Amino acid sequence: AVGLPHPDQELSVPALQFAGAGKRLLGSYMGDAVPARDIPQYLEHWREGRLPVELLHTDTRPLAEINEGLDALAGGEVVRRLFTP
Repeated sequence: AVGLPHPDQELSVPALQFAGAGKRLLGSYMGDAVPARDIPQYLEHWREGRLPVELLHTDTRPLAEINEGLDALAGGEVVRRLFTP
């Protein structure tokens, strides 16, 4: 499942699904990143060419074009657009 449910929501599952089938239920909040561990790994992957972060940057535009930029993002025309003052 992806996303956070309403705080009042409850989850009910059959208990034998876990014991009998070897399944487990794991929760995480915001991906449970550990920056001290994860950022060095991301940098290593990027240096080795296995994490092409430059593909996440479409272009850079002036801040005055913020509305057009958000429209382009919503329309799927860009991946990531940076704005400068």
